[in-house]
Amino acid sequence: MQKTEWIYESPDRGNTVYRRRANSRERELVIKKPEPHQVVDLCRSMADASADDPVLKEMLDKLVVYWSLRNASN
Repeated sequence: MQKTEWIYESPDRGNTVYRRRANSRERELVIKKPEPHQVVDLCRSMADASADDPVLKEMLDKLVVYWSLRNASN
């Protein structure tokens, strides 16, 4: 029984990983890091806008309380 030797490569510092057999140029995708959800950018924008919008600030404050309670360990 012969053991397959794999070579792992990442052209983008680990966000995408490919593998190929030794002495081969044909590669296959192993893993691709998912793109961040669009809410990440929206949260940054909302946090910035909340400095001038008291209603938005209150809503974000409530969201923070909810998130803290939801993830609290007893």
